[in-house]
Amino acid sequence: MIDDTFLEKLRKIKEIDKVVDISRSTIQLEILLYLGVREKASIDDLVAGLSYRRKAITDALRKLIKKNLVVKDQSSEEFELSNTGRKYFNELLRILGYKNTMKGIHEIKKSMNPTSRLKNMINEISTAYYLHETLICLGSSPKHEASIETLSSIVNLSPQRLRSYLDLFANKSNPELRLLKKIYRNTLFTNILSLLGVKRSKVKVYYGLTKQGLGILRKLPTYIKLKRNVFLRILFKLTRSCHPKEAHRKMLLLLCGGTILAYALTILRPWGVWIAAIWLYAFIVLTALTILATE
Repeated sequence: MIDDTFLEKLRKIKEIDKVVDISRSTIQLEILLYLGVREKASIDDLVAGLSYRRKAITDALRKLIKKNLVVKDQSSEEFELSNTGRKYFNELLRILGYKNTMKGIHEIKKSMNPTSRLKNMINEISTAYYLHETLICLGSSPKHEASIETLSSIVNLSPQRLRSYLDLFANKSNPELRLLKKIYRNTLFTNILSLLGVKRSKVKVYYGLTKQGLGILRKLPTYIKLKRNVFLRILFKLTRSCHPKEAHRKMLLLLCGGTILAYALTILRPWGVWIAAIWLYAFIVLTALTILATE
């Protein structure tokens, strides 16, 4: 059974994601962990240890320095964690099960393959993050179900890669971790072909919440906050969304598209001015709703 400790880990990972941005790329996270273990490293050390291109490492370091997570030693041209960066590193070790920070660092250092160990740590954190975002999306979806394409667009990951993470929690042979259920449905195209007598095996993959998954979802601080936010729930209905990221993205597209159309009508049609005036009022209301719905 998944306990409150697991939920606390998910909450902490959500906090760390706001700073390190796990959803876009793991390279910043990898550098943070690498410097936490090695204490100091040059760009050449990071390139060799993490197997990334030099430009990718340099860009990630620049972002981490800007966030005050990493500092550069001008005398040695090496990089190390700032006090803030060290605080997040220690938090990550605790999430990964090391109650004693020094013991955790020592165990990783004495490993025969430190880089491999770092990769495993990153994979654990990434898995927890993708699970968290999926639970939030499913919790706000009709029947608590969503297609793999919808989920992948929210976490910025390909459907194939996301399935490899989610299937860990949709395995019937492991009931203690079965938070999700996998659902296969025929597509509209497949149904049409079936009516015509043509059999096709292509199906669409959906994920839904199990009873245990629903119980975990209701304990998540992010979900509790979401359910209490009336404006966010209204935004979800207006945009037909299941996640704050998706709702804000759709609303931004609507505001931009509506403004361009209203401006074009004022030029092309005499009555366009009235349309623009109505849109201005709607724009103010929708913008205010979006701000109030922000987490």
